Amino acid sequence: MKKKYKNILIKGKKIYLRPLTMMDVNKEYLSWLNDKNNTRYRFFSTAKNTKTSLKNFVYKKIKDPNTFFFAIIDIQSNTHVGNIKLETKVRTNGLAKKNAAFGRLMGHKNFKSKGYGTEATKLILKFSFKTLKSYKVCANCMASNIGAIKSNTKNGMKIESRKKVNIRNRSYNMVQLGIVKKDWKKINKHIWRG
Repeated sequence: MKKKYKNILIKGKKIYLRPLTMMDVNKEYLSWLNDKNNTRYRFFSTAKNTKTSLKNFVYKKIKDPNTFFFAIIDIQSNTHVGNIKLETKVRTNGLAKKNAAFGRLMGHKNFKSKGYGTEATKLILKFSFKTLKSYKVCANCMASNIGAIKSNTKNGMKIESRKKVNIRNRSYNMVQLGIVKKDWKKINKHIWRG
C-alpha cells in the first residue's frame, strides 16, 4: 500500500510534507528529541536519545507499511522544522473501517508558535481522509500541551476523552482528540471538491 506514496509531496501555504528519510537523522533532529522544551510533552521521553536509537526508530517506522512518516519543511527557507507521523490500521467491528492516528514534533525552535503545527495537522488530515480514505483520525497528547490541543481543535478535532495513564512509573494526564471523515468534509468542502 505504501509504495505508491513513496515520493509524495503534500504542499501547503507555508510548509510542505515529504517522506522522512534516513538522511534526515542528523545532529539537528537528535537535538530536538533531547531538548527539555520538547520532551516535556512526550510520553516516552525518559531516556536520552542517541543517534543509534534514533536511526533504529526512524528505520523501523519507514519500513512499516502502515506508517507514513513525514518531514515538515518550511517552503521559504527549505528548512526541516519538524516531523509528523501517521499510523493507519483497519478496525473490524462488523464493518471494516480504516482509522489513523498522528503525532507531530515541531523541533526547530525558530518555527514554533507560528502556525506550522496547525498547518501540518491540516495537511495530514487532508492526506488521511482524501488520499487514504480513512474513516477517523485521532491524536493523543498531554493535557498540558495547550499548543497541540489548540492546533488540533482549529482543524475541527474534538476532545473525546481525558484520562490518566501510567508509563514507566510516571503518571500523565492525557487528552485524546478525534475527527471522522463526514465532519472533516463539512468543514473542508472546498478541499473535498478540489
